[in-house]
Amino acid sequence: MCKKLLFLLSCVLFLCITPSAKADLIAYWPFDEGSGDVAADIVGGFDAQLTNVDWVAGQFEGFALESDRSGDEIFAGPGPTPTTEDLSLAWWMVDNYDSYQTIMNKYEGDSVAGNGILLRPESEDRPLRWRLGGWQAYGGWGEECGVPQGAYNDAEWTHVVCTYDSAADTATIYINGVVPVNTDNPQWNPKTGIAGPNGYCEGLNDPLQPLLIVGQQELYGGILDEVAIWDHALSADEVQSVLTLGPLMLDPRSSSKPGPEDEAGDIARDLTLTWSPGEAAVTRNVFLGTTLEDVENASVADALGTTVGQDLTDSEWNPGRLEFGQTYFWRVDEVSGTEFKGGVWSFTTEPHAYQIEAITATASSQQGDAMGPEKTIDGSGLDELDQHGTSDVDMWLSAGDASSWIQYEFDKAQSITEMWVWNSNQGIEQALGLGAKDATIEVSVDGENWTALEGEFQFAQAPGTEGYARNTVVDFGGTLAKYVKLNISGSYGPLPQVGLSEVRFFNVPVFARELAPADGTVDVDPVALLSWRAGREAGSHEVYISTDEQAVIDGTAPVESVTDASYTASLDLGETYYWKVNEVNTLEDPATWEGNVLSFSTIPSVSVDDFEGYDNASPTRPFQTWLDGIGYSADEFFTTPYGGNGTGAAIGHDVWSLSSPHYDGSIMETTATIAGSGQALPFYFDGASETQRTFAPAQDWTSGSVTTLAIAVRGNVNLGAATQLYLKINNTKVTYGGDLSVPIYGQWLVDLSALGIDLTSVTTLSFGVEGGGSGLILLDDIALHRAAPSVVEPPAGSDKALVAHWTLDETEGLTAADSSGYGNHGELIGMTGTEWTTGHASGALEFDGTQIVNCGTGNSLGFSGNVTISAWVKMNADNTDVYMGIGGKLRSGPSQGFALVRHSSNVFRLWADNGAGELAGFEADSDATYTDTEWHHVAGVVDGSTSTLYVDGVKQAKQGVGLSMTNSGQHAYIGIQYSEDTIRMWDGLIDDVRIYYRALSEQEILGL
Repeated sequence: MCKKLLFLLSCVLFLCITPSAKADLIAYWPFDEGSGDVAADIVGGFDAQLTNVDWVAGQFEGFALESDRSGDEIFAGPGPTPTTEDLSLAWWMVDNYDSYQTIMNKYEGDSVAGNGILLRPESEDRPLRWRLGGWQAYGGWGEECGVPQGAYNDAEWTHVVCTYDSAADTATIYINGVVPVNTDNPQWNPKTGIAGPNGYCEGLNDPLQPLLIVGQQELYGGILDEVAIWDHALSADEVQSVLTLGPLMLDPRSSSKPGPEDEAGDIARDLTLTWSPGEAAVTRNVFLGTTLEDVENASVADALGTTVGQDLTDSEWNPGRLEFGQTYFWRVDEVSGTEFKGGVWSFTTEPHAYQIEAITATASSQQGDAMGPEKTIDGSGLDELDQHGTSDVDMWLSAGDASSWIQYEFDKAQSITEMWVWNSNQGIEQALGLGAKDATIEVSVDGENWTALEGEFQFAQAPGTEGYARNTVVDFGGTLAKYVKLNISGSYGPLPQVGLSEVRFFNVPVFARELAPADGTVDVDPVALLSWRAGREAGSHEVYISTDEQAVIDGTAPVESVTDASYTASLDLGETYYWKVNEVNTLEDPATWEGNVLSFSTIPSVSVDDFEGYDNASPTRPFQTWLDGIGYSADEFFTTPYGGNGTGAAIGHDVWSLSSPHYDGSIMETTATIAGSGQALPFYFDGASETQRTFAPAQDWTSGSVTTLAIAVRGNVNLGAATQLYLKINNTKVTYGGDLSVPIYGQWLVDLSALGIDLTSVTTLSFGVEGGGSGLILLDDIALHRAAPSVVEPPAGSDKALVAHWTLDETEGLTAADSSGYGNHGELIGMTGTEWTTGHASGALEFDGTQIVNCGTGNSLGFSGNVTISAWVKMNADNTDVYMGIGGKLRSGPSQGFALVRHSSNVFRLWADNGAGELAGFEADSDATYTDTEWHHVAGVVDGSTSTLYVDGVKQAKQGVGLSMTNSGQHAYIGIQYSEDTIRMWDGLIDDVRIYYRALSEQEILGL
């Protein structure tokens, strides 16, 4: 919160920071000298030489440097260069010149690689650009990340941070802490694909190139301050820290992540201050006070009136009960031999009373439709200073009845402390006196029985001018009420009408509030921490929780009484729970304040491993978690090498061998995954093989009433019956009963209750293969379930390879049922349900060239390699040269998958990709052209690297060769060529569509 502290720290730390003070903050020029021709880099020691620039007032308390384009230069030399491929730059600036300018320049030369900031006139589409790669060093201008017009204002202080993340190959520009996005060209910021095939970023951090903060090319006109460089890409949170606290606050020796958050408001006055400690700190001293200057300058020797927590060993401190509505400042100094002075944070404690928001107003009468009682509670007529205007339609005015009253109803009974009143304030107030004057006030908790507040009340008259501040406060003294009624007996004038501008009620927060999980939260852990902000003066808390909402409402649900404002509940998976917290204080009347009923739902399953967090780099390589027979070498993360477990297991694709089909690709399987998954685990085996994962700490597999472990397993057609997959839970073995020769995912369900072992402390999970042979098995999404999930599989005795069969024999509705048993039912898109008609065999579906059937992305459709797709089709008239898709699972850009079509050359065609995102030249075509309106049976078969087309049972001559069909990851469909497009749709009838995960023989095709 205290940006100016940054400059105080700069002076303190100038002499004590060394180049090793922070490994990734490699240079920092505060520009606070105020005179001279050298600007010190107080972190890296790369002092900048100054030419012609002027010292001026900085953004905060220090100084800054100004360039007026008269040969000015700030030359930092070649030293401040990251040693990594990542980079972050930060600075404050005032841009005073509306023309071409360059700053932070590391490519001062037409054939030099580097990076630089280009400032362009506001008239251009990107007034601030970060060019990465230099000018002509790699045959081009490099890549540019840019912000849109309006992202910042000229002649105003602006904070800029530029980050380059080499792993994501992404550059991002932050302006004043946020990423401004160009809605017309969102690809400009963040900008991906920087490196490119020509290596535009090869010279990004070239140590031989000098850094000119201000150079001689495209001279800069403006002010610069607080320039810093890091050799990693700052996160969004780190950017915020640099913006609010300055670069030094990212020093690892400094405390961070304050709790409460910096500048937070409405903080409970009984709190514990928390923070993340600095590196290597042994103890810390904490200073808390109500004056910023005192907290900035306090020390253990001279506390300057602050409260001090001295020599603390924990990263938390309870300073005792604080005052209501007070802003506090605090600082944490980390101590490790020497004391490292921290930044100053702030927070404001809760007020004594809060404004009541949920109010309904009624009245004895009103003057017209625009001056109803609701005007007194809707804030109309009030400005940002809570001062009221004179517009009559922003006020309530009675119709002149003999006894005027206005009544307020809250959502529940409240402990009311006071009421603020803005009286009627029309411009004619001083002449006619319409404001309410004398009144009695009644309160009720049920709307039936009323009690008058003691005495009569008089509301002060309003001036009848703009800028009217409330001038009456009625003390309710904590009166319990759900209803408040003002009986107004007179006004300040002769007329029978009375009015009010605005009222506000305040209450002491006696109810539990800020309950977490919030109402409607989903995916809550079954071991759920329920928390809330305690009601004022509550001595204990009654927590009601149940799946029966009415029982919670009635108070008959199970209840737990706790003294802390939290409760850990043990819940079931996949349930919706209702809960409330009643606040209890047996010394008060009433003794119980009943809370509102909220709901949340627990997660349907608990993930053991979804395999999404693994990649090619240590320490997240899959074989470093799932140990195999090969092992791994020592590195900075694993100081001890692992020599393997002595089995034939190899986890992950081989991405290092030139001969591997996965060379330089992903170590994880990213194509053949279950629906909704990004990665699966490749488990290669050769003979007896096993992979094991250890859980530390141990996992409790009983929480949430778990009964079943589910694993998605996919084999391949080359695996024989002798190959037996198994798993071990804490060395208790379970064998797989599925068919590993099926090249689609099956659900392996393990009944945990049948194992007869202690599942409250699971430390190891293993997968293994026995029975000889070698091959590949894919594992995906290991999860725990309360009830065994349903398994989608074909009927007994049917062909398992038939993964989809749409007979299209329905006569109504918008669903095309899949009779294969795999559940790939299709949704009719653009149809009304009247398109069912007579087909080649029984029913069919008629398409008009604008309609499709979306058959989803079921796991059984996620295969690659071999496929057979067939359908009966009949074209409508006038179909010559019309390109029409029959069905498939094909995507474009890159081209992947398969599809049957009637091509614009009038031949039937089977498209399938070659594994490199290409279709053209790999098609299988019919021998003849077809433009008639008769029924034809069309079948396409991909068998390894060859595709074949059959028309009416006859094998066609032109085959596709060199194929390697890939799973497109898109939905299957009927009546179009591509999954994601809206062109090349079928015009005619389609019947009996089938998809097999294997290549059918010619004899089998004849049988269709």
